[in-house]
Amino acid sequence: DEEEDLDEFTFKPLVKTNSSPALAYGADIIDTNSVPRGILGKRALRVSSSTLSSSGARRDLPNYTLTQMLRTLPAWLFAWITVIRVGSGTMVTNNLGQMVESLKLPKHTTTPAALALFSVAQAVSRVGTGALSDWALSWEWVHEQFTYKNNDLDDGTLRLQLTGLPRPAFLIVASLAGSCAHIFMSLTTTRNLFLVGICFAGAAFGTIWPLMVLIVGEVFGTRNIGQNYMFYDGLAGALGTLLLSKYVTQTIYEDHIPNAGVGDDDELDGRTCFGRSCFFLSHIIIACLSFSCALASYWFYCSTRHVYASRVRE
Repeated sequence: DEEEDLDEFTFKPLVKTNSSPALAYGADIIDTNSVPRGILGKRALRVSSSTLSSSGARRDLPNYTLTQMLRTLPAWLFAWITVIRVGSGTMVTNNLGQMVESLKLPKHTTTPAALALFSVAQAVSRVGTGALSDWALSWEWVHEQFTYKNNDLDDGTLRLQLTGLPRPAFLIVASLAGSCAHIFMSLTTTRNLFLVGICFAGAAFGTIWPLMVLIVGEVFGTRNIGQNYMFYDGLAGALGTLLLSKYVTQTIYEDHIPNAGVGDDDELDGRTCFGRSCFFLSHIIIACLSFSCALASYWFYCSTRHVYASRVRE
């Protein structure tokens, strides 16, 4: 009789309303025998499909250690995404003054305005991304069904469905926004359009930080989230900044100094580059890398969608 009662319900992810899918890791499934049916109700019986075998029996979710996580493909896809997204943002903040100077925009007004707009855009996106991604997870429409293979299951497969938008989908949006921002900045020569590009770059940069924390906990578990998250936080900040902000951008900038126009004393010092070409190639390279992040994000989305899916009732 107890099994027949459970079969009345369609098992859905732990989070469809106010909580986060990360809570599914290490969380206990509700014991329906110990709580009155009237208190729980159907919508309260929400457990992760990943905690169920094909027969409906409980099994433990994985909580990866750092070394275990680094043996998986999604971990390295996510590393590539975070390095490029963080590096492209720090490239803008570290070279903003030189960008303004190279375009011969008013330095005393444009640089402070650009910094303020970048800061506001990335702050708003940090706050908004968490709330928006939680809301997207709660969507009650089925937009995909697929078969998930897992050797831990009795028959090796589960039929799953997505009834909300998984959080990794926002990585695709952030990557495309970052790519568009750098293409925009590579083409503009006016103050207002330059500031618009800065806003898009700031929004794309801010999006990655809340997603980094949430996705690490949801996909790789919360038991070792400290070491797992700090791997991405440290790697993205160090490697992304070093490669994109320092080597790529500064090398291209210095190579274009001899090609700058002459006429003012400031342009004859051998240290300053003037013209759109100073950062054009850097923006194009980062735009292409950001587009590769969008492709990697879609691959990551497909590799981890089972975490956010619910089991299809046969």
